[in-house]
Amino acid sequence: MTAMIMDQGPAVVCMGCQCWVASMARSLGLLAESGPFDWVAVSPRMVQHMLQTNFHDFQDPRNLVLLGKSGGHAHHKVYSPMLETYGFHGVDMFQHAPSDGDLHGAITRRVGRLQTLLHNCAPITFVTGLAVESDARGMVNIFNKEAWELFHDLQEPRGNVHMVAIFCECNAANHHSGRVTTVCGDNKYTFLQLTVPGRLRAHTSLAMTWNLSDNRSRALCQHLRQPSTPG
Repeated sequence: MTAMIMDQGPAVVCMGCQCWVASMARSLGLLAESGPFDWVAVSPRMVQHMLQTNFHDFQDPRNLVLLGKSGGHAHHKVYSPMLETYGFHGVDMFQHAPSDGDLHGAITRRVGRLQTLLHNCAPITFVTGLAVESDARGMVNIFNKEAWELFHDLQEPRGNVHMVAIFCECNAANHHSGRVTTVCGDNKYTFLQLTVPGRLRAHTSLAMTWNLSDNRSRALCQHLRQPSTPG
């Protein structure tokens, strides 16, 4: 299973854009096993295309270009070029080697978990996030638009889904504590805009930005755990 049920709440499924999203959700105790987008650089539009094509291109081993000896880092012939839209220049799409070294096998297993979950009737909270330096804050509108379109596709065949989209601006000039702002939100789609001090490269996981016991993390965790309302 891609996600863990918390306190009878919805399953939580990470949908990219960067590895910190899965790392954060795991740190908050919301993930049990890896899904296909947990440790992958991927945009909402790329995920949307994968869902529409039933992951055919994504899973095709002929599209994987392995980098290095571990086989964990790889480019994808179809999807890696799409990362340029998000300014991910020179970023490996796949960045974490599975424990057995079989990247294609791991992709297939993780896609299977997600497809099984999508065919079930239980409520799901999808979470996607994009972290940028302050000089790239203009990405917020692109990310919000693509996340909303992905949510619309996920919601169309079933009503009991919720999307949390997190946009994080890392500001090296800001030496104060971070803040979380709910830009828009209802019981279906929530867009959170975060500002955190320091540079992006300093945060291996945005879960480390806050002490997990403080109010900001509890508020964020509440957004991820809230149940979806059946449509």
